[in-house]
Amino acid sequence: MFVGREKELAQLEEAYSSEKFKFFAVVGKEGTGKTKLLEEFCHDKPSIFFTAADVSSRANLKDFSYNVSSFYREKTQFQFWDNAFAYIAERQKDFSLVLVIDDIDVLAKHDPVFAGVFTKSVHNQIRYSKIFLVITYSDDKFLKRSMPSSLLSGVIELGSFLTDENVNKLKQGEIESSPPKVKNRAKFLKVSADTIILNEGEINGSMYKIVCGRAVCYANYGKDDEIVIGSLKEGQTFGEYSLLTGEASIYTVAAFTDMLILSVDAEGFVDFIGANSDNSIGIMKNLAGMLKVMRANMNMLNADIISLSENNKQRNRQENILRSLEVIRSEIDTIRKITGE
Repeated sequence: MFVGREKELAQLEEAYSSEKFKFFAVVGKEGTGKTKLLEEFCHDKPSIFFTAADVSSRANLKDFSYNVSSFYREKTQFQFWDNAFAYIAERQKDFSLVLVIDDIDVLAKHDPVFAGVFTKSVHNQIRYSKIFLVITYSDDKFLKRSMPSSLLSGVIELGSFLTDENVNKLKQGEIESSPPKVKNRAKFLKVSADTIILNEGEINGSMYKIVCGRAVCYANYGKDDEIVIGSLKEGQTFGEYSLLTGEASIYTVAAFTDMLILSVDAEGFVDFIGANSDNSIGIMKNLAGMLKVMRANMNMLNADIISLSENNKQRNRQENILRSLEVIRSEIDTIRKITGE
């Protein structure tokens, strides 16, 4: 059962039941559940679901073409976005189709003419079909600035998913991705976006599991040579290295969105694993990943040492050659003096 966005889901379901053209916009900051809401809405309906990537418009169109081809089972590669929209609209005269363009603002960012092409396609073709069109975006000004708002059937604005009501549902296991079983010293923590949860170089003494939300893992956080190691999502753990070794953390973790995390200290770790044996594999994968990173860093360091050694050898050879040249020049000068040249 999908819990937490029942009102929004019901709004979409009611509109879809008309079997006519509808156009909805779902807006909310990163991590508020736009994609998950629409995945739930689409799971029992004919649909083309496309999430734009932060790449060129041509690359996005190639991926969109693949999704369209997969749905209609007709191999095609569109050269232009208006051709793609016309292709779909022509085939949806008689039966309903949900067409989702997720993160449309990301797509438009890489193509200054996309918004105009999309608007024209909605006005001239899509509106005369049975397409249930849904777009999502994070920029709350995007619709007013770029999209055909006159044809909108509704705008669904998503705030933070982590309301007190939903946090309680998460704790009770009522949410779709239920939290791990909790025993003894494990506790839930609600964390705001941009909060530092784990600091590199500090001994924390706790492991964390993400129940809801996303985080980013950094090396050298806040420094000139800061590196993003990767992103962390629901179900993943972090902090186990410091908890198991008692040593300082080797990375920093910051909340990318509002989050609900489970904190487990050293005394509660054994009970946690006993109640959530499936997490053992994830923890071992994390530790193996750290070893892999450490090995890569050691290889890079060894390469730098070898390179430095080779450079020193080369420098020594050059210095020896220069000294030899000086000796030769001196001998030539001596010979010239002797011969009177």
